[in-house]
Amino acid sequence: MLARWDEEGTFAQLREQNRGGPIFSFMDGPITANGPAGVHHGIGRTLKDVFQRYKASRGHELRYQNGFDSQGLHVEVQVEKALGFNSKREIEEYGLARFARDCRDFVAKFSGVQTAQSKRLGMWMDWGNDYFTFSDTNIEYIWRFLKAVEEKGWLYKGHRSTQWCPRCGTSLSKHEQAGEENYEELEHPSLFVRFPLRGRAGESLVIWTTTPWTLPANVAAAVKPDAEYGRNDVGEWVAVEPYPDEHFEKRVRGSELVGLEYDGPFDAFPAQEGVVHRVIPWDEVSLDEGTGIVHIAPGCGAEDFELARLHDLPVLAPIDESGVLLPGYSDLEGKTTDEVVDPVIESLRERGLLVEATSVVHRYPVCWRCRTPLVFRVVDDWFISAEEIRQPMLDGNATVEWTPPQYKKRMDDWLRNMGDWCGASTSSRSCTARGSTASSSAARSAAARRSGFPRSATRGSTPASSTSRRSAGGTRSGSPAATRPAPRRGSPAPTFPTTPIGRSGSRPTGSRRGGRRFASGSTRSASWR
Repeated sequence: MLARWDEEGTFAQLREQNRGGPIFSFMDGPITANGPAGVHHGIGRTLKDVFQRYKASRGHELRYQNGFDSQGLHVEVQVEKALGFNSKREIEEYGLARFARDCRDFVAKFSGVQTAQSKRLGMWMDWGNDYFTFSDTNIEYIWRFLKAVEEKGWLYKGHRSTQWCPRCGTSLSKHEQAGEENYEELEHPSLFVRFPLRGRAGESLVIWTTTPWTLPANVAAAVKPDAEYGRNDVGEWVAVEPYPDEHFEKRVRGSELVGLEYDGPFDAFPAQEGVVHRVIPWDEVSLDEGTGIVHIAPGCGAEDFELARLHDLPVLAPIDESGVLLPGYSDLEGKTTDEVVDPVIESLRERGLLVEATSVVHRYPVCWRCRTPLVFRVVDDWFISAEEIRQPMLDGNATVEWTPPQYKKRMDDWLRNMGDWCGASTSSRSCTARGSTASSSAARSAAARRSGFPRSATRGSTPASSTSRRSAGGTRSGSPAATRPAPRRGSPAPTFPTTPIGRSGSRPTGSRRGGRRFASGSTRSASWR
């Protein structure tokens, strides 16, 4: 059939026959040219072809212009893999212009593969007259759009705490991270840490964290105001509910702890200069896991960032775009979030602040492009205000005939609740602005529920000798430095495989601090150290 269409020029005859007819405007949502088309692409392309053929049979004139999405990390990550690169630094050493040419060659290769596949599928398009998103025309239109937005006063620079891939060096949107396949079961350290209360000799708060690298950026501790908290016989405060078998010498409501000040776990670091650590209220504190007292580091989590806005807390942003600790964190400076685990644990142990250190297996977000475990960091972002355009878009949606019709309401709901649009982001090494919110929930970790509350070293149950730990997330938890290959200035042009180098593995849910953030978790009995 394909040969017959070619011999008889069937498609060309159809276009000539309908020339001058009523216009049916069809803009192809471009397929990403980063590998051969998959079955899901075939389904979408079949539906597009059916609609166009139907309109053509009714005498409509169509453009038949195919598109290829040819920019961004979808392409760049595949080229990095072909070159054996593992960080942005290696791209810079290789040469940005050279890398960009490789990306264009990669797109040219797979746009050709996808075109051949689509022709074999029987799809009628004006092949050879395709649009590419990396074209100067497309880019110029984007800048023209941004100029118009800026002239209207809608463009502004703000700050937010966002999920960040330290290998790709970029943030990830909620849309990108949607789906169980974007999470994996990973093993991370599980620490119970003591924060000594000021003015209350021998008393301390006890928090739980699975991200030791966030402790140097701690600025507050959150309690649930209406929950009951207790102080045990060694002066350690925790929520009562998670520890039904614990003996408490004193019990109070969380609201009575609010405002108390404490010594932070790393107050000697220059980054902590001037920070006054205090207890704040938070209704969302979960009593289903941990100690019921949440360690707050606004530079390392979306919820923490929002709490900083509400309670005027300082924001310490400890890591750079590669997941490496910045200056101001003393001997931890220059180490990845995975490499600081042992030094942090040892420092806490030496100063008598470590209650217990084990490990926990939980569902943790990974980059959908490269499968690297994600971190949270504060970034400067460009936003487009939705305030003035919300109503015009709602009015426009009212004129659209949706199929099926219930999608009109869904779009209405989305437009009414959408926030400001986020564009490009840049790194933020320090920040005093406030961020955005995210949800929290989870089931209790077995770590918090053993036979009782984890005791202090004076009670003789701090884990004993160390055992070799497995690196969180396989090779790293925050930075590719540990597995970074030697620079490749003289690397040959990449050879691109004809099979996809796409996502692999099963995807799991959560956020930066396992315990409070994750839907499920289980602890290992072996000591983390």
